[in-house]
Amino acid sequence: MRRARIEETAQLARVLARAFEDDPVFAFVFPDESTRLRGIEHLHRRVSVPDALGDDECYTTTDLAGVALWTQVGKGRMGLVDNLRPAPTVARIFGRHTARAFRVFSYLDSHYPEQPHAHLMFLGTEPERQGQGIGSRLLRRTLSGLDQIGAPAYLEATTLRNRALYLGHGFVALGQLNLPGGGPPL
Repeated sequence: MRRARIEETAQLARVLARAFEDDPVFAFVFPDESTRLRGIEHLHRRVSVPDALGDDECYTTTDLAGVALWTQVGKGRMGLVDNLRPAPTVARIFGRHTARAFRVFSYLDSHYPEQPHAHLMFLGTEPERQGQGIGSRLLRRTLSGLDQIGAPAYLEATTLRNRALYLGHGFVALGQLNLPGGGPPL
């Protein structure tokens, strides 16, 4: 496990896109299966990976099979809504589903904990490599440091499988979030 580098942005975005292509939340904000993978990749390449790299909180494996994007303790809200405010960026990423995406991200933002914490924005592994412990190793890399300083971590689990993974690493379920507009629960 190591810190990712800026020149790996495109590769990291592709890994995350493939990892989340069938994710219920991404299927909700990108309902068109024919453009979903491209949309998710564009979101990660333009927003989430650069944000995490800028904070030095983007981790990967030596073979780039897994990616973990964190916000630093105390940084505050994840910033996706703020980063997506420029209309051209929003339109390019979400197209006709822009309003739905803003509702989802605004809803998540409104439920963000006030207590300073590290936020696991995304943890993804190449689909053919899932179940091999890559995600767990990426999690342990950051969680061990957080444990040493007594800082909490927060995330939103989008599937029961992911929820089980996180519970196994010491996370505690705080409740269920029901996305607006008939979206899936987190």
